[in-house]
Amino acid sequence: MQSQSKSFIKRIEKLNKYASLYEKINAYDEFTKFSDLKLSKKDTKEVKSNELEVYQTKNKDSIKTFALIDFFQDKMETLIDEITHHKDFTQYDITELIDFETIHIAKSDDNKLFNFTFDEKTGGSYRSQISIMYYVSDNEKEIDYDLFNIDGYYDIKTIYTTEGTKYILIGAVQGCTLCFEEHISLVQFKNNAFEIDFEYGINYRDGETANLTYNEINQTITATYVTDDLTYECYCENELDTNPDSAYNSDLKEENLKPKKCSCTFIFNGTTFETQKASFEMVRN
Repeated sequence: MQSQSKSFIKRIEKLNKYASLYEKINAYDEFTKFSDLKLSKKDTKEVKSNELEVYQTKNKDSIKTFALIDFFQDKMETLIDEITHHKDFTQYDITELIDFETIHIAKSDDNKLFNFTFDEKTGGSYRSQISIMYYVSDNEKEIDYDLFNIDGYYDIKTIYTTEGTKYILIGAVQGCTLCFEEHISLVQFKNNAFEIDFEYGINYRDGETANLTYNEINQTITATYVTDDLTYECYCENELDTNPDSAYNSDLKEENLKPKKCSCTFIFNGTTFETQKASFEMVRN
């Protein structure tokens, strides 16, 4: 156990080192100097490998920043995979060990479902995230995580039901300078796969007029937003049951483009969330 613990902590230390350096990289810089990185000799040699030669300056003192970002992302993703699959992973509170400023960790109350996210550093207005899901399962089979949001989640809540343990996943992302998304899902791990029972999201321009929250005490989801060119109509239904595009984009008449303040409330019925309240009022100029 001691040797395993040492190997686990060693991986944590390496991840934190890479995360600290990754945090300092400015995606808007075309080149980054090797002297600013303070990499180990082994890493420096790898970065300067022939595969990356095309990205280096003529005197090889700097490298294209996007190539460096790829290097660090690969290292961090590999280490997170090694850490989560390590035999000692469940013996530690991972949130107290990993550099939280760079790598955000959302985990369920039962310490079984984890989401690691960090800035993809694309340099664009879309603040995309690298997202890695991991579920602690007794089954050795590989788990498919494709149904989860590609930008990950900032919080995971646990609900215990007669159908088994379920998880509420809450996330948000900035899609462009003035376009934002918040989303929430209810999932369950069943027959060695994840299934979605409920899914809802809002898209909006003005962050001051929108909010999506979950109340653990009342087990209710509340969404408020003002319609705009991203969301034309009020929509308060489980997205698994209907096509939201039909509600958002149908009948683009002038009266439908007038802004409305929407309010939606979903309540947990023991197995999933159902609409409890759906209302709107016209916004006065």
